[in-house]
Amino acid sequence: MSDTKKKVQLHPYANVDINSWALRIRMIREALDMSRPKFAELIGVPATTLKNYELGYREVGWPFIRAMLDRD
Repeated sequence: MSDTKKKVQLHPYANVDINSWALRIRMIREALDMSRPKFAELIGVPATTLKNYELGYREVGWPFIRAMLDRD
C-alpha cells in the first residue's frame, strides 16, 4: 500500500454537536466574516449577550432566534 494518502483536514467544528444554537450562531457570524460586536449590531442585540450565547453561558431563547430570522 502506498504512503501517499491524502490528509483530510476537518472543519474545526467537525466533532461538535451541530444542532446547538450557540454553534449555529457562531458559524453564521464567522461565515459572514464579522466580528462579534458588528454581528451583534446587525441582529440588534448587545455584544455581551451574543458572546454569552456563543460561549454557552446563556441559553438561546426564542425571542433571540425570532429576531435573527426577522432581520433583512
